[in-house]
Amino acid sequence: MTSKLQPLDHGIIKWFNLGYRRYVLQSIIARMDDSANASELVKKITVADAVEWSKSAWRDLDSGLVVKCFASCGMTNSEIEKQIFSFNETKDIFGKLQG
Repeated sequence: MTSKLQPLDHGIIKWFNLGYRRYVLQSIIARMDDSANASELVKKITVADAVEWSKSAWRDLDSGLVVKCFASCGMTNSEIEKQIFSFNETKDIFGKLQG
């Protein structure tokens, strides 16, 4: 029942995870030539890398996806607009943190 009321369960988490995995794989592929084996490659990944991948995946989320996910939970347009504003503020904060 709760999955029907939680917009994140309607696609946002899925698309965030896909974006995050894309950044992880791009990084692994870029670092493969510098590593002798998989365990050496894994040791090169840092928490800072994971944070950067998360920020990038979140920034890549389309606000249209967010709107659709909230609408599928039965939220009204005014409620959705408030959530979009909040979403965009969060993206701005991430942008300032990068700064």
